[in-house]
Amino acid sequence: MRIGTWNLDNRLLTETHRTVLIAANCDVWLLTEVHPKAENPPGQIADFHCHLSTHVMVRKQHWAAVLCRGPL
Repeated sequence: MRIGTWNLDNRLLTETHRTVLIAANCDVWLLTEVHPKAENPPGQIADFHCHLSTHVMVRKQHWAAVLCRGPL
C-alpha cells in the first residue's frame, strides 16, 4: 500500500495539483489544510473518494481529508 501526505495550505486545487495526486500512484492520501472548495464533485478530489474533517480552521479550511481509490 502506498500512502501520500500533503499540506495544501488552504490553496485551491489546480489541474497541476490533480495531476500530481494521480501520478504519485498512492492508494491513500492524507491531506491537511484542505480548501472548502477542494471537493469537485462533492465527495471526490482528483478522482479519489474523499472524507473531509467536520471541523474547520480559522481560514475556513478543513483540518484534514482522507482520499482513497475505493469508497470509504
